[in-house]
Amino acid sequence: MNPEPDRATADWSIRPSNAPGLTHELTDQGGVLVAVASGANLLDDAFDAKQASGVGPADLPLVVRTGWLGERHGIGSGEHVWTAHPAQWLSGAREQFDVAVDALLEALGERPLWLWPHARHVLSDGPSTRRWLEARAEVRPAARGLGVLLEPTALLTEAMIAEREEHLDRVVQTAEVSPPVREAIRGVVARGVRAFEGEEAGLIELGACAQSDGLVEPERVNATARRIADLAGVPIVRPLQ
Repeated sequence: MNPEPDRATADWSIRPSNAPGLTHELTDQGGVLVAVASGANLLDDAFDAKQASGVGPADLPLVVRTGWLGERHGIGSGEHVWTAHPAQWLSGAREQFDVAVDALLEALGERPLWLWPHARHVLSDGPSTRRWLEARAEVRPAARGLGVLLEPTALLTEAMIAEREEHLDRVVQTAEVSPPVREAIRGVVARGVRAFEGEEAGLIELGACAQSDGLVEPERVNATARRIADLAGVPIVRPLQ
């Protein structure tokens, strides 16, 4: 099996995937696949770790969202938005998430697992990601290959946009003050985010988009990604043009 990709500062790219069980592919500057992202939901009662571990090339890291109880809606180009569900931040969901992560790590064996936090998922922001990683470091030996694909704009909600700079700064601060967070980051996704209206009146969720179409200024997106990437010594992951 090939080793996990070395940490580097050269940019990577992210693109939608049409492969079975996958949502995205990450490539290096030469177009070579470096990781693949799964559509598996770690909070689905039907989640099967063995099945989830088998998608994509077995010699590449598997990227997985951190689990959701709300509804998932497609917005085109392989992207989705999720609705909020308060129960996913309660202890029962967190325990289910922990069990699923452990089962998936065991099923993957030597294959690396990268978690991809999102504002509507179990690991929903910088602080929750930090707490989880630090608590895990205290009670469990460091898991070989367990990492985080961090996307700062994906940690924003519509209510945060007015104070987006403050919220993005908090994500950077999480990496600054927490060694477990810095050591876990494998890449920093630099995409825009914009509002999508749901079928219910007044329901607005944020989804990924091109930086030029987003609610966060491109220079802010890129500056945030650069600060975190430099702290962690990892690539910035940009949408494939």
